[in-house]
Amino acid sequence: QPVCLNFDERGRLWVVQYLQYPFPAGLKILAHDEHMRAVFDKVPEPPPHHTPGADKVTLFEDRDGDGVFEAHKDFITGLNIATSAISGRGGVYVMNPPYLLFYPDRNSDDVPDGDPEVLLDGFGLEDTHAAANSLTWGPDGWLYGAQGSTCTATIRDQKIFGQFSWRFHPTTREFEVFAEGAGNTFCLEFDRRGRLYSGTNYANRRGSHYVQGGFYERTFSKHGPFTNPYTYGYFPHMDHQGDEDRFSHSLIVYEGGELPARFKGQLISLVPLHNRVQVSNLLSDGSTFKTADTERAVETSDNWFRPVDIKAGPDGAVYFTDWYDIRLTHADPRDNWDRSNGRIYRLQAKGAAPAQSFNLAQQSGDELIHNLASPNKWLRQQSLRVLGDRRDKSLAPKLARLIEENTGQLALEALWALNLSGGFSEDVASRTLNHVDPFVRLWSVRLLGDARRVSPVIQKKLVALAQMEKQVQVRSQLACSARRLPSSDALPIIYELSQHYEDTKDPHLPLLLWWALEDKAISDRALVLAIFNTSTARQIPMIAEHLLPRLVQRYAAEGQDPDLESAAALLKKAHGQIELYELLDAFSEGCKGRKLNRIPPSLIEIFDNATNVGDPQMVLLRLNLGVGQEADLETAWNFVRKDDESIQKLRIEFINVLGKSGQLDDVPKLLDVVRTSRWPPIQREVLSTLKRFDDTHIGRELLEAYPQLPKEQGVRSLALDVLSSRIAWAQELVRAIAAKSISQSDVTPELIERLKLHRDAEIDSSIKELWGTTRPSTEEKQQRMASLAKTLASGTGNAERGKAIFTTTCGKCHMIFGEGEKLAPDLTGYERDNLDFMLVATIDPSAGIRDEYANYQIVTSDGLVLSGFILEQTPLSVTIEDGPQSKVVVSRDDIESLSASPISRMPEGLLDAMSEVQVRDLFAYLQSKQATAHVQQEIVPNEQDSDFP
Repeated sequence: QPVCLNFDERGRLWVVQYLQYPFPAGLKILAHDEHMRAVFDKVPEPPPHHTPGADKVTLFEDRDGDGVFEAHKDFITGLNIATSAISGRGGVYVMNPPYLLFYPDRNSDDVPDGDPEVLLDGFGLEDTHAAANSLTWGPDGWLYGAQGSTCTATIRDQKIFGQFSWRFHPTTREFEVFAEGAGNTFCLEFDRRGRLYSGTNYANRRGSHYVQGGFYERTFSKHGPFTNPYTYGYFPHMDHQGDEDRFSHSLIVYEGGELPARFKGQLISLVPLHNRVQVSNLLSDGSTFKTADTERAVETSDNWFRPVDIKAGPDGAVYFTDWYDIRLTHADPRDNWDRSNGRIYRLQAKGAAPAQSFNLAQQSGDELIHNLASPNKWLRQQSLRVLGDRRDKSLAPKLARLIEENTGQLALEALWALNLSGGFSEDVASRTLNHVDPFVRLWSVRLLGDARRVSPVIQKKLVALAQMEKQVQVRSQLACSARRLPSSDALPIIYELSQHYEDTKDPHLPLLLWWALEDKAISDRALVLAIFNTSTARQIPMIAEHLLPRLVQRYAAEGQDPDLESAAALLKKAHGQIELYELLDAFSEGCKGRKLNRIPPSLIEIFDNATNVGDPQMVLLRLNLGVGQEADLETAWNFVRKDDESIQKLRIEFINVLGKSGQLDDVPKLLDVVRTSRWPPIQREVLSTLKRFDDTHIGRELLEAYPQLPKEQGVRSLALDVLSSRIAWAQELVRAIAAKSISQSDVTPELIERLKLHRDAEIDSSIKELWGTTRPSTEEKQQRMASLAKTLASGTGNAERGKAIFTTTCGKCHMIFGEGEKLAPDLTGYERDNLDFMLVATIDPSAGIRDEYANYQIVTSDGLVLSGFILEQTPLSVTIEDGPQSKVVVSRDDIESLSASPISRMPEGLLDAMSEVQVRDLFAYLQSKQATAHVQQEIVPNEQDSDFP
């Protein structure tokens, strides 16, 4: 089970063998939650007081120079869920969640000098498939690591949910989150410019490009909110063209100088679900990147081939570990892992010679500096690491000259070496901020920002750089670093960066500038308003389009008197009605999920003086914010009553806002709209709104109206959904079904599960009487899988006929080859040719539920039960897709419980009504291949980096 590999300064290979996976030794699992996260009986002790496990850190060496690593020894044994190991700073660092351990080996005899030191603790163990991993040295001398999607972490009292990259300084012992989000983070890779990347478990994506302090897409229902709830946006993965498979688990940017020239600067990704190694172009996309597939470097039809970690080696070849098992997914309760067949492969140029023996630790400082000019990135990075181990300040003058005398990569390497040797200072930065190479300027900004303070002289230089800098990635780092500086230093930098009109549409810059500004918005509001609430500032597109609306939203979300006064100051200076309405929309968004208890006079004056008071958009805003008058309510009802298709969207908005008011007097009016409207979208919106009213009459009225409701566009199914949402209505519903006034066939398995959420004796008894046992046992599922395997082996299906079956069954929720619906995972990128996986996914869909498709349940304090996908979470509210085409915003103050369902929305027994021929036809289509066009693109060079981005 080789899960991680790294090379040391002698070219030897350190491998973590993950033999204890998936269950930690000495721990008892008390329960699993809806995301397969384990709850253990205790927190394990660190070594040597721990319960020993089977994991090992093993050292491999090629002693005779023939290219085969024939000698090996175990450096550490008995580890218990160890995911990563890397040498440096006089020992070996081991990621052994919940701990980051350091095993000292000062004499380099490959035997630990003693017990390990615990450097960090608190990394989660809930899912050993996604534990903290991938220790990597950064060019700044920090030790970086990643954590996957399902585990949480509490490091030094900082609670962090899954999916983040972090760093730890080996000297100062400082820990910080570097970036949050971005898929099941397993792998970290620095390119030659010191830019950071990671793989992902997303479909049709190769990975993410991390910037310092960035927030990246995540499944909020599972992973919770960001550590900062006021991000108001996040970055997606790098855009991608090419194969749409899942997932590019681990990657490198190849800069080893040994493979053919076409690989230079290319992304080489492992795709374990599809048994191959993929090569992709890495292309500029503003301040970030996008990817385009080119060729498959390694490919096999062997479904046991599972590459999981990849590194470039000292010889310029590419090395990758192979987990080698038919299984890869952890969504299968069977512990039938094959732990005997792991291996490591090397991808190299034809005729390549083995690397000659060497030991960088024995080289002089001058020799290590000479290595910084090598075309092999590994040699440069490892030489930097050794220089960091030594911290020899006597090398500073030579390194400073190299920076001054060179204009490209060597100058950047020398800057990193100078910093690692202890020679970087503000005096050096005053020169390097003006360096001709943009990445020397970028890293000067980065290193200065890490100190979190600068002198007045350097601050002026940073402001000038923000004003004049032409390279967008330097501007990106300036925004990241500004967030780390005090307000008086940061805000002028942010303001100057905002004036780069070309960055208004950049994929990263608008949000980076917002996050920098948000960091100061509450703590130094007076200075923020003084700089950004002027007539001149409001004419700058970046400020007007991206910063001011979010600033208004932020103050509204904080909601205290000084914050509302700040929002009023921004609203008061709006240029014209359009800008005012946009800012009022932002204010309303900030208040979502609550009504303002007190509105300062300055805000009331803005509402009262707004032009076109009868304008429907202004009425909507006033009602949304809870400041509407009787005339506003009458205007709203007048629009709702107009059965006019041309204003359907506006009518829906008014129905929604009237429902939020919660006036029981409105119930008869809403019921009348349900009965009389000719438009299903209007009926659906009213039905969703009726859930909010705890009125027993609603259930009886809906049951009476049910036969007249249209079947099309989901009106009837939504009516049943509403009836299931409150216990009194649900009791009436099951009585009506038992009396056959509502057809039993109208009730879906999902609705039955919703009815069970009430835990009511009458409802549960009726369900058992009407439907019997609704879910088969584990044994019955296993028998069904075995039977299905025999059916599929007994003949060959017809894919064309199978496509028709897919369209009428699976295709109502799933998509494949671009056809179908998006209510459930797109099946195109899954390992559909792995029958072992397909049997579990089909017969027991609840065994593994994709994060973004988990069904959640909300119970409110007044007894309303909602279930569906979580669409959004804010500090004030939760938005849930409750029922077909129904979206409900619930105030957190009103939520009694919020939990994910362990039951998939995909119904069980989907194949029961099919004949054996139909089953074979369906699987023939599901497992069919569709030719995927490989995208061939020329690399588009960055204008100031001509060889590759």
